[in-house]
Amino acid sequence: MNTAESVEIAAHIPTEGQEAISAKIYYDDAVVSNATLKLLEGAQLEVTNGNSLVLEDGGELYIEVNPYFDTEPLIFNDNSSFVISDGASITVDLTGDIDSAQSFTVAIWDDGCDISDLSHLGKNDGFNLMNDENPFLGEWDIILNANSMEIRIGNVIPEPAYFAVLAGIVSIFTLFIRRRIR
Repeated sequence: MNTAESVEIAAHIPTEGQEAISAKIYYDDAVVSNATLKLLEGAQLEVTNGNSLVLEDGGELYIEVNPYFDTEPLIFNDNSSFVISDGASITVDLTGDIDSAQSFTVAIWDDGCDISDLSHLGKNDGFNLMNDENPFLGEWDIILNANSMEIRIGNVIPEPAYFAVLAGIVSIFTLFIRRRIR
C-alpha cells in the first residue's frame, strides 16, 4: 500500500469466531505520502509481522471514532512500528454528540513495537481532534501511556483510589494540626 492516493478502510463486522480486524499491514510497510489513510467508524487496522505504518510529509491518518462504542482503531503487534514525519498528521474525528467527560483509546501496541516517533505530536500540531468534521471546541488532551495512546475529553473523573489517597492525606494533615495545637 505504498500510495499517493487516499485509501478508506471500512469496519469489518465479524461472524462468530472471527476477529474484528478490518485490515492488516502484514507483508510490507505501508507508506502514506501526500494522501490520507482513513479508518471509517468502527474500523480496526492491525500492523504486524515487524512492518511499519509510515506517514511521510503530507500524509494523514484520519480516524473516525465513536468513543462510546469503538475500541482501539490502531493495533501494533509483533515488533511493528509507527513512523510519522514532521509534515504528517493524525486527525481523530468523533462521531455523534459528546456529552460527558471521558477517555478512549486510539492505538495500542506491544512492548517490542517502536512508537517513538509520536513524541513530537501535539494538540493541533500534528494531532487534531474533530467532532463531526468540525474542530472540537472542548477541553481535551493526548495521553501517551506505555502501551497506548488515549484521548481525554473534558475533566475525567479520577479513579476511586485517587479519592482514598486524598482522604488519607487530609486525615494525616488533620491529625498533625490537632497535635500541634495541643
